[in-house]
Amino acid sequence: STVEYLQEETLETAYQEWETKQQEQQQEEIAEEQQQEEGVPVEESGTDAGTVRRAETDTANNGPAKKKAKTTTKYHSLNELRDIYNARKAGEHPVVNVMCAVIGFSTPTLTRGFDYQVNVTLVDESVPLPAAGDDIVAATGLSIFCKEKDALPRIVKAGDVLTCHRVAIQEWNDDIQLLGRRTSSYVVLRPQNINETTIDCEWDVAPTSRGGSDFPQSDREHAVVLWQWAQLRLARYPTIHKQSAKLTLSDLAPPEQPQVTQEKTGDLTVMVSAIIIVPETLRSTSTPLCFLRVWDGTGSASSDPLPTPAAGAGDAIRDGDPPSQALQAIATAVERIKAVDDAGDASTLEPPKCLCGRVMNVAVWEEPDLHLVKDTLSVGTFIRLRNVHETRLLTGLRCLGISSKSYLTPLPNNTYEVRELLENHQRRVRAKDPFNPESGVLPLEGEAAAAPQEDEMEVDETPAEDAGENGVASIAQCISKDAPSSFEVKFHITGLIPAAEEGRHPLQCLCRGDMFQFAVSVNDETAAIDALVPDAVGKDLFQMEATAATALSMSDAVTAIKDVTRHDKLWKGEIRSFELNGSRFFILDSIEDV
Repeated sequence: STVEYLQEETLETAYQEWETKQQEQQQEEIAEEQQQEEGVPVEESGTDAGTVRRAETDTANNGPAKKKAKTTTKYHSLNELRDIYNARKAGEHPVVNVMCAVIGFSTPTLTRGFDYQVNVTLVDESVPLPAAGDDIVAATGLSIFCKEKDALPRIVKAGDVLTCHRVAIQEWNDDIQLLGRRTSSYVVLRPQNINETTIDCEWDVAPTSRGGSDFPQSDREHAVVLWQWAQLRLARYPTIHKQSAKLTLSDLAPPEQPQVTQEKTGDLTVMVSAIIIVPETLRSTSTPLCFLRVWDGTGSASSDPLPTPAAGAGDAIRDGDPPSQALQAIATAVERIKAVDDAGDASTLEPPKCLCGRVMNVAVWEEPDLHLVKDTLSVGTFIRLRNVHETRLLTGLRCLGISSKSYLTPLPNNTYEVRELLENHQRRVRAKDPFNPESGVLPLEGEAAAAPQEDEMEVDETPAEDAGENGVASIAQCISKDAPSSFEVKFHITGLIPAAEEGRHPLQCLCRGDMFQFAVSVNDETAAIDALVPDAVGKDLFQMEATAATALSMSDAVTAIKDVTRHDKLWKGEIRSFELNGSRFFILDSIEDV
């Protein structure tokens, strides 16, 4: 069914009217719950899936309960809600318990009635899966209103399991929705370690202030199974609610275009490449609270200008734009996608060594979104932006805007649209589309975890049996030998990564601050590979420091590039292989002109 949330004013009015009518019913429920705690039997309603406790009775004399009954909770699946609603009696408002997986959520906002409101999009095993060509992804909406912020469920990302107790069923525009009441409570469940997700592992169980800490083992087991199902659901099927609302960065106007025929609004799946918090001293009602820089592999090979001159903005892209940290996060995402790919369709997906495509700014205006950014997001996090719009800053720079009607949902690495994004980017790389000259390279320069140092691993330096004179090996032997290993190889340099666009200083693209940070494409008669170049080897290659290289004139820089990539120029160096997140990479540890 289509999930279209009510306008805030209409929904709030309906909610307040409903609350007024239900005051008496709520008091009865509270009294009923107190009776349940004392072991008094409660009849199970056909439309109320509240807690059912049956007091044990003396069957011999049909006497009263002799001891307190155990608690069980009845949960309804989402596909049952329509029948429950249609079977209601006149004036009745069916109340149910549900346990579902989250595929989208908004951050808390204050309504005009000073209630906190959150909207959540839910699915479970009973919801029809989207078929090829479907525009709408079936789901059920939940709107929660609370006087106290602590009473809201603490959802972190798509795939979290949300248990809802005593939520009401309502209908709007022929769609069934759920409405959280003041007596409703919630529990959120997610694993502490994404790689350890069996029932016996550690799980975060976060009840709301109304929910208490009681989460029975049977509910926990149900929630763990549902979480495992949800990860497969997110990985195998689209999660964007309305496919026709899908946008990419390539669909949006260039950053400095003064006017467009119609500013676009829609949903995007992107990776966070930088987070820029605007200092409080520079904030006003006309300035965003922070900016996200985002990437999706589409668009021109360029990065939009920084949105603010604030101190620290430049630091966010010191290691590239997107930075090397983002490429390392992509490598982790690829590993995760392959780990859950039981069909083997992702076997050809590889972490990119550099990135194509545009980097764009996203303006964050609301305090709840700022808190989500600070608490949950980091460079390399994939997110869903729902109902965001093109806008212009006071400086004239175009960007995306997040409003109170938008959703910002962190996504698991193996989400369907994340995999789609990475596969589309890989097609660009294989088609030799130009890399973004501002992009960092993989792995993060100087990080031992990304590129193990020789004293941290045993490197097989045994010359290959068919090595040539003086133990010089071929690139094919580097590829075939198990990693980690190291070979001395003669080769030609056929290209530099990232390559500069026309009109850009080619050596500035190879440097980050006062260090070289790039990769080279090399080949010999047997094979070709890309190898990462540390700062020291970059100095030997160009016979100068990075600061001197970036200070060269354009013509001298072009000459230097042409000199090292001449087809008749032969180099000799040590090439070392290593494994990172299940993929093999190469580092050029030394180089000399032969």
